[in-house]
Amino acid sequence: VGKKILELLNTQEKKFIQGAQDNDISKDVAKKLWQWILPFAQYGFNKCLTGDTRIFNPDGTTKTIEQLYNQKNDLVISLDKNLKLKEGKITNVSENGIKPVYEIITGAGRKIKATKEHRFLTERGWQQLKDINKENKIALARHWPVNNTKEYDISDHKLTTLGHVISEGNTCHPHGFYLYTNSEEELKEYISSLEKFENTKTTITKRNRKGSGQYSVYAKRIDIKKKSEAVKWIMEDLELAYKKATQKYLPKFVYQLNNNQIGLLLGKMWNGDGCIDPKTNLMYYATSSKKLTGQVQDLLLRLGIFSKIHEKKFNYKDEIRTGWTISFSRYDNIIKFKENIGHFLIGKRKQDLEKLLLNHNILNSDYKNQLFARGTFDTIPIELARPELRMACQQTNSSMKEMAQLADVSERLFYLDPRKKGYQRETIRKINQILHSDKLKDLSESDIYWDKIKSIKYIGKEETYDLSIEKNHNFLANGFIVHNSHSAAYATIAYQTAYLKAHFPVEFMASLLTSEKTDVERIAMLIGECKKMKIEVLPPDINESLKNFTVVSNGKEIRFGMLAIKNVGEGIIEAITSERKENGKFSSIANFIQRVACKDLNKKSMDSLIKSGSFDNLGERNQLLENMETLLEYAREYKKNKDNGQQGLFGSTQFDTEIKLIPATPASNFSKLSWEKELLGLYVSSHPLDDYKNILDERTFPLIKISDNMIEEDPEHYINKKVQVGGIIASIKKIITKTGKPMLFMKLEDLTDKAEIVVFPNLVASKPNALQENKIVFIKGRIDNRNNEPKIVADDIEEIIKTNKEEIVYGEN
Repeated sequence: VGKKILELLNTQEKKFIQGAQDNDISKDVAKKLWQWILPFAQYGFNKCLTGDTRIFNPDGTTKTIEQLYNQKNDLVISLDKNLKLKEGKITNVSENGIKPVYEIITGAGRKIKATKEHRFLTERGWQQLKDINKENKIALARHWPVNNTKEYDISDHKLTTLGHVISEGNTCHPHGFYLYTNSEEELKEYISSLEKFENTKTTITKRNRKGSGQYSVYAKRIDIKKKSEAVKWIMEDLELAYKKATQKYLPKFVYQLNNNQIGLLLGKMWNGDGCIDPKTNLMYYATSSKKLTGQVQDLLLRLGIFSKIHEKKFNYKDEIRTGWTISFSRYDNIIKFKENIGHFLIGKRKQDLEKLLLNHNILNSDYKNQLFARGTFDTIPIELARPELRMACQQTNSSMKEMAQLADVSERLFYLDPRKKGYQRETIRKINQILHSDKLKDLSESDIYWDKIKSIKYIGKEETYDLSIEKNHNFLANGFIVHNSHSAAYATIAYQTAYLKAHFPVEFMASLLTSEKTDVERIAMLIGECKKMKIEVLPPDINESLKNFTVVSNGKEIRFGMLAIKNVGEGIIEAITSERKENGKFSSIANFIQRVACKDLNKKSMDSLIKSGSFDNLGERNQLLENMETLLEYAREYKKNKDNGQQGLFGSTQFDTEIKLIPATPASNFSKLSWEKELLGLYVSSHPLDDYKNILDERTFPLIKISDNMIEEDPEHYINKKVQVGGIIASIKKIITKTGKPMLFMKLEDLTDKAEIVVFPNLVASKPNALQENKIVFIKGRIDNRNNEPKIVADDIEEIIKTNKEEIVYGEN
């Protein structure tokens, strides 16, 4: 099938053109039509970002996607295969229309808006937003690599003045601007820089007000007939006139500064609104301007300093106001702060930095060769690091214990502790001095900060765009590493897969099922699609199933792959399929045990194979389960006799060729389906609700209308809508409320989809018998979309009891 698909994909364009010519369409027109297919199909793909998303460029500037669409700027920051941020080239900018979008907010305060299909880099690889939750870690840039080292044409005294005005200045006066400060050093420096402007002098007033500055410095004209250069530059040219503290921002030109000039500007701002705490090693900048907050975080990233934004509440003139801090504390950030900003500090800030550097327990030790205390959030996720550690150990023929001893680290670092979320990059770097793994080296030296997700919420509909990026197919947006949607490439794939689905439907669906074999929800959805296409997916069979989903000999059905059965590994599957290929099908359960000599043939794997229906042609499920110990004992004895060479006169083993099984009551259809759901993730042979289809269709609201997010399309119609749903209770999670009463969160499944049901204590108390797993019920309630997670809040529930094939009754009685 794989070869056939590849051949089709490689020759498809030729076939299209030939087909067009056969219908009297010229070759040139056919080629043009083929090219038109690509952009036309992009509208079917919703992998987009909002127009205001800021794209980080290699020259240090940012542009929104909407601006790029109009200006066609061709360079971005992109992550390469070695996890380093490099320059990337834009191949296309697409406008994708108004679509529903969601906002992600991370622990560092980074925000981005995207459609639910857009892909972000997580510890589990590239994932669509709809598949990401708060348990995931998401990739942000640790620094912003810039190729601009040329000094921007601006004098130092201007940057010094701007830094002071942004932090402690007041530009709301109609003819000039003020600075308030308590620092003698800051006062002296500010006056010196300000009076370098033409036609500018200062008026200094000493004040007795608390908290707003001991000194007030006013910038004004020397010659009142001419404008002050400083006042004109700050208030007119930079458009900072009448900006309150909540409205302050840095002019666009600051993004064109080189790193030394950025260090100067931030240093002067830090002298005013910055803080350096030698006791906690914490550094932060405080502001009440939301826009300025993001700009400072961006400029720090230019210097390689990864910072976090925190929202704060503070008292100001008897009012509670909102402000923000941009903070960092990790030793490597402090080093970069010292190198880039520290020499521009004066007064108390300079003294505090000196104290911090003098007392810092890591900076005053051989920090490159030591492992640090727990508590840092800057870690490499366990899902990325542990597999590479194990693989590197295997390649060097070392155990984890031996490797820990060689690297002089604690062995407990590598215990399978579910509480452990990640490794410090210094730990991985130190271990890799022994292992010499390229992948571990890339992880420890990556340009990625793996941040936690604070929230994901639906925020409405907005105009959306996307970029296509050459080679690496990703770019840096709002500090996130995001995948481009390949709109043209997806268009090609859409055309190709539509062709395959139309002309080779069974092979196509078998390939899709195999590609999604580890995703239970996707498998269930695809099998539902197979049913719509009149393609039957058969349960696993010990005499037909291979590792993956396969097309059976008649070419019209698909056989379930054994690798999709829980607790059945590749070792036992390889043993079964190899033996069957070499010596034919298994004739009985005894014949199977005699021929499959594999260490993985144990109680766990046998139990899963039997319950999943794999042995249905060799025996009844419940009888095989009741005789499990007999089967395993037979396997042990047969192997023992075979190993001891107990052969008969004609080469057969001196051993019974059949197994005497004790009788057992056949498994009920309900038990079989329950086992299939447990081990395959879905019902395969049939569905518990098949007999209830008509009544569910007549009396219930399909769950697919909720989980398909139709709420987004018409929220006024769906939210708080009273509905009756029906189906089987797939799972129940119970919590205890503050009042000490139980409350339930249930998963209800019908023949279309599943949805969450919220059951409050009063209903739990009044209908306990119906509120049990595997009960088939009607539920009346209302649709709720709190936190943009569609669910039904239950008002009433009644069990559906089927007494025979013709009669269905309702209610607990």
